[in-house]
Amino acid sequence: MDEYERVIGRLYGAGLGEDSWDEALGAVARSIDACGHLIYELRGDNAGVDCVISEQGIGQEALERYFARFLPRNVWAANRSTMLPGAVVTSSMLYPDHLLKRTEYYADWLRHVQVFHAIGGMVAQDAESSTKITFVRPERRRTFDVDHRQTVERVFPHLRGALATRRRIARLESLLDPLRDAVDGLGQGLAIVGADGQVVHLNRCAQDLVDAGHPVAVRQGVLQFRDGRVQGQFLARLQAALAGPHPAADATFLVRQPPAPDLQCLVLPLPARVAGPRRAALFLSTSGAAGVPGPVLQSLYGLTAAEAALAVALGAGTMLEAHAAARGVSLHTVKSQLKAVLAKLGVHRQADVVRVVNRLLQPYGTTPH
Repeated sequence: MDEYERVIGRLYGAGLGEDSWDEALGAVARSIDACGHLIYELRGDNAGVDCVISEQGIGQEALERYFARFLPRNVWAANRSTMLPGAVVTSSMLYPDHLLKRTEYYADWLRHVQVFHAIGGMVAQDAESSTKITFVRPERRRTFDVDHRQTVERVFPHLRGALATRRRIARLESLLDPLRDAVDGLGQGLAIVGADGQVVHLNRCAQDLVDAGHPVAVRQGVLQFRDGRVQGQFLARLQAALAGPHPAADATFLVRQPPAPDLQCLVLPLPARVAGPRRAALFLSTSGAAGVPGPVLQSLYGLTAAEAALAVALGAGTMLEAHAAARGVSLHTVKSQLKAVLAKLGVHRQADVVRVVNRLLQPYGTTPH
């Protein structure tokens, strides 16, 4: 792997959150012999800075002065016709070097941060914001040349892709946070597990059960019951859950742990919406009867509040017409919601929805296995 490939790899690593933007863009800066860089997102029509993604070689205090006072005085940014998305330009192309020292921008800011030459451009732009990057060096070094421009031009598409990945991940995290909060707020433990019990996620209550020394533990990332017989029951129900989209007829088991309360367990399949390994949900409860409320249907299966209400109503034996009347909506709306519920639960018939919901809502673990 050559240096260019390593630089590109670090950019995508930063986009995925596995590497820092400072280090990734620092590697780009070194490849063109720059002494610093700045990348930031600007609200539409230069209305203000949304965020600084990364900065090196400038300093926080100088950066604050730049955005507060000198951003509109930047003579390099005055000619917006040259700042097209994806185009790489040098400071010499934007403003003559021999005139730069006569400007307020140089006298009051560039000179103090020891910057004279720059190269960069607008990495990406949409209706809401633009992302700009600049690599800089002092006057004692020569201006950025054609080779430097070509290097940055090769980097730009990958930088744009890495930034797009960063935004998508941030957007997904903002959507997932409320779901995590709902799952963590349950009054019973919930573990999302894969084959052989690999733990994908433990909610707060499940983690408390593990930490409190209950007969279940996590060893090397795998959920394990301390009793070998119980572990066998768990794995059998887990394999049944992973084998298909419907809850198994015998998805529950009970763990006796006198004098502590019995631990009641239910294993349910999660829908496989994307290619990849199947997952299952393991509910853990020390209460006498564990019922799973609507928010769990929303969290586990991505149902809306209205879709979850319909699923619960179907599980209780309510007809579509009666549910529509009770909710004050049309039968057409309820049928559309049912179609969405079927797709999200990964089933094909209304009876399958009833089976899934009843498995979730009924008391379980009343008899030992």
